[in-house]
Formats: sequence, C-alpha cells, structure tokens
Amino acid sequence: MSELLPSCENNEETANETKRQIGEASLAAANLEQSPVKVGIGSIVSLLIDGGLERYVVVVESVDIGDPKITDVTSQSPIGSALLGKGVNETVRWRTPNGSVYEGEIVEIN
Repeated sequence: MSELLPSCENNEETANETKRQIGEASLAAANLEQSPVKVGIGSIVSLLIDGGLERYVVVVESVDIGDPKITDVTSQSPIGSALLGKGVNETVRWRTPNGSVYEGEIVEIN
C-alpha cells in the first residue's frame, strides 16, 4: 500500500501542473481575444515610418495623455483618419495640410 502513495502524490502534482498550464493558456487566449485587431478611438498605434518607430494614440479630440513618447492624433486629422479601421502590417498614407505625403506601416496596436 505504501508503494501507491508516491504515485498518488505524483498524480496530484501532475494534475496541479496541468491545471496551472490550462489556466495560463486560458488567460493568454482571453488576452488575445481582447487585443484590438483594428485601429479605433483610444488605440495606441506603433508605426514604422522611414525606419523609425513612432507611437500615436487616436482620440476624438486633442488631450494630454501624459506620455511624451506617444503623440495624440484626432480621428479627423489626416493621420488619424488614415489609421482608423486599419490592422497590423497594413500600410497607411496621409497628406498633411501643407501637402506633404507620409507613409507608415502599422507594427502594433494596443
């Protein structure tokens, strides 16, 4: 009978490890489902522009988001309207009011 006890302990350890792994996988799946697939109001978008990474947050109206590394853009601005509805790996182009044309690739959406 005592020979069975160690195997029961191993089974319990294995069961607990399996439960932990299932919990982690469920959490990862939930986070994946919540990640934005397309740019919308409130999205923080990382764009690759001329080899440099720039980050923007799309807002309804200009606000101070408190992070100097992220530029807020309104949804009505040229870049904001170009970003709305786009997804990762898509290229966006926009024309500024002075006529300059810019292009960037969306590399991340949060």
